[in-house]
Amino acid sequence: MLISTLLIIPIALFACNKKDDASDFYSSIKMEELIENQDYDELENMLSERAKENLSKEDFDRFHKVLSEKKEFNPTTTFSKYEMISFDNDITFLIHLGRLDGETQITDVKVVPKETAESISELFNIK
Repeated sequence: MLISTLLIIPIALFACNKKDDASDFYSSIKMEELIENQDYDELENMLSERAKENLSKEDFDRFHKVLSEKKEFNPTTTFSKYEMISFDNDITFLIHLGRLDGETQITDVKVVPKETAESISELFNIK
């Protein structure tokens, strides 16, 4: 679970300039590939300025180590894409996106407690 959390956090920071939703959806797979191949420069080219501030070379090296150790014992990686939608009336939804029938679709929706939404917003410095 900790390893999944370590890999999901930087994926949330990942800001990729892609033309279609399929490319955007698979950006986490590209990120894993770049980490596995130790291609920090290419990953850095795909990050927004804010994400670059939050993902240091040391973090990248730590993720590579975790990924290498994980693949040694369990070669499967699970990718999940979530988006958080917050409204002015303090209602926040977390939606899970999946690829179904070749299209990106919302596969689940959860109402997020206010405290959890505030913690996530604070974690990512979202105001």
